[in-house]
Amino acid sequence: MQRMPNKRLINKIILIGVATMAGFILLLFFSGKRPNRDFYLPEQFEGWVKIKHGLPGAAELEASDGVLQIYIPDTGYLETATFMKQGWGRDRYFRLTPEGPIPIPNYEKREGETRMYIFGQGHYAINYAPLLHQLPEGADTTFWDGTRLKKEEGRVSYTPGKKVLEYFYVSKQPRPIDFRPPPNPDAEMLKSMEDYELVPE
Repeated sequence: MQRMPNKRLINKIILIGVATMAGFILLLFFSGKRPNRDFYLPEQFEGWVKIKHGLPGAAELEASDGVLQIYIPDTGYLETATFMKQGWGRDRYFRLTPEGPIPIPNYEKREGETRMYIFGQGHYAINYAPLLHQLPEGADTTFWDGTRLKKEEGRVSYTPGKKVLEYFYVSKQPRPIDFRPPPNPDAEMLKSMEDYELVPE
């Protein structure tokens, strides 16, 4: 006679499997979480926002109830010592008016079309390629973002650093979702070796 499987054992195996899967999902949830952020923009601002994260000597971002408060100046360019954590989180955008902050909606429906105000969000590492030709023979340079450039016997090695640049475009008027912002004039943010302090050895 064939022996029936033990139901208790089967149930226990199922419970262990479910608990393991739930723990794995929770681990992914929390490890991929970054702080929520509120961006505050000048009332009439339109254009590219450029944020350089993790810059030594710059001010840290302040937080309110665990939410990072990011105030963008009139130039659209902000430097902060706070590093940018990769992962998922909630971002909100506001315009600063005399009456107080006014939310910028993520999207809205107009004449049956979805329209948006924020475009081109991205996170990037600094591109040091323009500096490679400036390296003297024997150079071994580490920059503040962790990028390492080395030149030996005419050969250059390039170890990229952290993603410290963040860009997004803000429109004053709602635009179709296929709207293409004008080119970002400061996308490179790199001109010469003198622009970047070296990390002390």
